Amino acid sequence: GFADGLALPTGSTGELLARNSQGLLNVAYNSTFTWGNHSLTSLVSQHSVPLFGEFPVELGVNDANKEEIMLRISSDVNYQALFADAFPEASFDVDSNTSSNGLEPITFSHISQAMASFIRSMVSFDSDFDRYEQGDETALTASQKRGKEMFFGEKTECFHCHGGFNFSQSTLHSKTVFFEAPFFNNGLYNLDANGSYPLGNQGLFELTGKEEDKGMFRPVSLRNIEVTAPYMHDGSIETLEEVVEMYAAGGRAPTTVNGVATGDGRLNPNKSGFVGGFTLTEQEKQDLVNFLKSLTDKSFNNDARFSNPYQ
Repeated sequence: GFADGLALPTGSTGELLARNSQGLLNVAYNSTFTWGNHSLTSLVSQHSVPLFGEFPVELGVNDANKEEIMLRISSDVNYQALFADAFPEASFDVDSNTSSNGLEPITFSHISQAMASFIRSMVSFDSDFDRYEQGDETALTASQKRGKEMFFGEKTECFHCHGGFNFSQSTLHSKTVFFEAPFFNNGLYNLDANGSYPLGNQGLFELTGKEEDKGMFRPVSLRNIEVTAPYMHDGSIETLEEVVEMYAAGGRAPTTVNGVATGDGRLNPNKSGFVGGFTLTEQEKQDLVNFLKSLTDKSFNNDARFSNPYQ
């Protein structure tokens, strides 16, 4: 699912990053990108963050090493051919890394455009849920059908934050009428009874400085959610069953994550009104989890087009 299975990833220089790696399926339809930045509205602009960001260091490109990095890439015969095909207006000259009109085929701008094009190709609409919606009544089990009713019902209110064809309200496409880029606080932390999240990982608040934005994060798509554990912006919940329990409680009860007391997230003053808690039987909880698993696209996860070309 193009996540890494870890709570938190590590950057190229060994720095532990603060936010969980999300899957990339259907991100072409996102209205914004990353967990907590409302200003990144295109994949190309988003790429500048991991490429050049210093706090934290992800890919680690900077003024001191960018020429060396570019030399490594432009000296690679395979990349020379690939970039020449992708950007024919700058046909490649091996010796100069320029074309007859002086354009450089391999640039960081072209790298970002190429990665964005690849990521936009990661489209998925072949899950069991999709086949059911297209008329195959046998595509979902009885349990998954019951879970679907709960997911889209007012009792759990899941669909308010994870609605639409991409199971995220943060969705943009050619027929979008109104631009929506929602961020929600789901009651994961409440360090000081005033809504604070761990320092350096407080969501939208870090950009806006508004107290009410503490703990506000973009709702991820639930497609392929079964294979992209662990969950939440900091990877602090390991299983879908635990996620359901947390929402059933109306937020996270006091516990300890990585040695830090979370506080009572259920009492977070910024918590979304949709996270009010609910009561389900054990069977109903399992039905809801089973429905979430129906959003797994096995054909996407085994598509050779997305496999590592170097393995």
